[in-house]
Amino acid sequence: MGWANNPANPTFKPNRNPFLQTAAGIPDYSHAAKPQFWPYPEKVIGWAANPLETLEEPGKLVHGYRAAWWTTSMNRITSKPPVHQFCNGSNECDPAKIKEGASNNSPATGPCQRTDYKCWWNTKVAWKNCDNRECGFELFRFNNTFPEEADGNSHPPRCESGLPMGTPVVDNVNTGQRLAGSDFRRCTDSAQSSGSFKFDFASPSARMDTHHLGVGYGNHMWFSSTRKANSEEAKRLKTTGTWTGPSSVSGWTRVLVHMPNVAARSQQAKYSVSGTNSDSPHRVAPQRIRSNEWRSLGVFNFNGTPKVSLSNITEEDVSVDIAWDAVAFQHLGSKPTQVVGMGDSFASGEGADAKDGKDYFRETDYKEDIGKDKVVNKCYRSKYAWIRQATLPGKSKSIGESSDAYGDVALSFIACSDARTYNIWSGGKNQENSLPQMDLGYLDKNTNLVTIAVGGNDSLFSDVIKECILLAGLKLSRMPSST
Repeated sequence: MGWANNPANPTFKPNRNPFLQTAAGIPDYSHAAKPQFWPYPEKVIGWAANPLETLEEPGKLVHGYRAAWWTTSMNRITSKPPVHQFCNGSNECDPAKIKEGASNNSPATGPCQRTDYKCWWNTKVAWKNCDNRECGFELFRFNNTFPEEADGNSHPPRCESGLPMGTPVVDNVNTGQRLAGSDFRRCTDSAQSSGSFKFDFASPSARMDTHHLGVGYGNHMWFSSTRKANSEEAKRLKTTGTWTGPSSVSGWTRVLVHMPNVAARSQQAKYSVSGTNSDSPHRVAPQRIRSNEWRSLGVFNFNGTPKVSLSNITEEDVSVDIAWDAVAFQHLGSKPTQVVGMGDSFASGEGADAKDGKDYFRETDYKEDIGKDKVVNKCYRSKYAWIRQATLPGKSKSIGESSDAYGDVALSFIACSDARTYNIWSGGKNQENSLPQMDLGYLDKNTNLVTIAVGGNDSLFSDVIKECILLAGLKLSRMPSST
């Protein structure tokens, strides 16, 4: 045993608990956040006793392997050797110096009495009597009498598009490419696509930083990490994926992108659309849907080769996953009514969540910790916002209903709770992790109707209301009680 893994090494606290356990033997997975403070052999024993949990199917976590077991709790707790077990004169280690605050700076400050730290241990030793059943017992998951279990389906793919009949879908792998996976998980043996997909990498490093998973549309998607625009990383690790649609795509067309339920977390995925007459050839869409769903980029009048491109370069301060899945082109017989809903909470529908907040679009209502950073989205766009419930003259369905059904109204809903006017105009301020609303790209010369509600936050509306309520409460508290 080398000194780096010796329990006596001052790198490890002498009074530490067994890895992944409390002093009472209760599992404590917080240790996994700082595994460097336990010797490797102790980590092996700890993981044997406390398996990782893995997602077997949506909402169901199971042990990733069978846990080892001990005859008593005390035998399990004492699986960790005493800190002085591998420290004595034979390896030039002084057990008297194993204490809190010891260091490897010199033989005078720590137990290893060699300046080269070669206090190696090479003698057989035991601290438990296995014949008395004091040691742990392993359990093999598979053996001759235990057949291999069928694969779970932790992230079921989308095999059918669910789009109007005849809508061509361009996948992220080209037709005929073999797809891996068991019969339970896969959609088909090989990819089926109505167009082509191609990656462009800034360097071999960018290629190495791109990965794939058997999830999403057709049971395959690619993902990488976002890189801050104009950074050195962005220059080296830029990855761009381009979907090219079939030649049959022409005229008024709704463009939709499929957001997979995992490895899609960017809030500033910037899709560039070419082959159209639009004067705003890009659309920025948040990907963190957490469900296999289509999201519309809007309607375009194609008069050239239809292409949609996405790179991993964004303005996000925290690097997150960004995904390339599938793109669909829904042909429309004529130009639909294009509506853009902008503004603050009055427009986003905050508070109009009919089911305790569960009717906000998921990508606009979440908070997560990424290391020391917090990533949030509090736009609170409600499915019951007034812009979605309004009905245009001559239409039988509401704006939201028609747009959701891929009908003759196309709604781009980009309002965000707490927005101020400088979160609206082009070149204004970002709002949390979202670009200014006009910079999201949904306004162009083909837009028919824009709705906006903004200004309340500029006037500090919420502060005024709070002050009024506080003053009212103060006055009520001073009123004499009735007799």
